[in-house]
Amino acid sequence: MAYTTMKFMETCPVCDQAFQFGPKRYEGFTLDAYDMHVCDRCEVGNHDGWSPHHEPKILEHLKAKNLPVPGRLPNGMLPFNPPKTRHPSSRT
Repeated sequence: MAYTTMKFMETCPVCDQAFQFGPKRYEGFTLDAYDMHVCDRCEVGNHDGWSPHHEPKILEHLKAKNLPVPGRLPNGMLPFNPPKTRHPSSRT
């Protein structure tokens, strides 16, 4: 396989910043429960729960993807990377 110098860039759906996500370099994090990739900056800054100012984007994303809103943490924040739960309307 030939080495490529092409960068695979994504835009973080939370902070709107560009980040490289493969191959050979992954500057982001996969959140299965939210069905999205976020940048490392969002992972570091929200590892203990999503900051309240990010909640509108997170909730909008979940609604657009028809995903359930995860339970809140004891600190009142949405969890950063909760376990993926089965959506009540799924048939798997």
